[in-house]
Amino acid sequence: MGIQLIDGKGTGGAAEVRNQKLVTITDGLSPLALATLDGRAYSFSNVTYDPDALDTIILLKNIHPTKNFHICDVAISCDVATEWHAHIVTAVFTQAGTLAITPVNLNSNFGNSSSIDAFGDETANTQGAIIHPHFVTTIANTSLQYNYNGALTIAPGHAFALDTVTASTAAHVSVTGYQEE
Repeated sequence: MGIQLIDGKGTGGAAEVRNQKLVTITDGLSPLALATLDGRAYSFSNVTYDPDALDTIILLKNIHPTKNFHICDVAISCDVATEWHAHIVTAVFTQAGTLAITPVNLNSNFGNSSSIDAFGDETANTQGAIIHPHFVTTIANTSLQYNYNGALTIAPGHAFALDTVTASTAAHVSVTGYQEE
């Protein structure tokens, strides 16, 4: 015999209990996949950048008044061995990036605009809380990917940035994430 659950929406959904355990089925979609279905997931890439030492390769500032931005993945590569600093910019700053980065909605059926200002070669920020000081590409022309799975949350008015320590002629960065209240 099952237990009748009331979901408050009048659907009268039934649940099955076996051996005093609730039988459940998950939908299997990640928060990024769900956000993609709703047109709230974006990719930001700086793929043709020639950085100086200690340059900010990409900066993402959340300009939405209420929604958080959840970073899922960061992919990086460089033509030289270098150390990368992933950090939160906590001080108030005026962006001075010379390379505007266009967000790409991961669901081409939506024309939703992103509430993230994205720049490469951003020069006005100061490193705040460093999240990962040791993203290291030890061999030139190799790539690394770090999965935050949406756990890295950028609050409204705050920014995430990725800096390279060593000068190079070709650094590539891509960040994917989604917005959610």
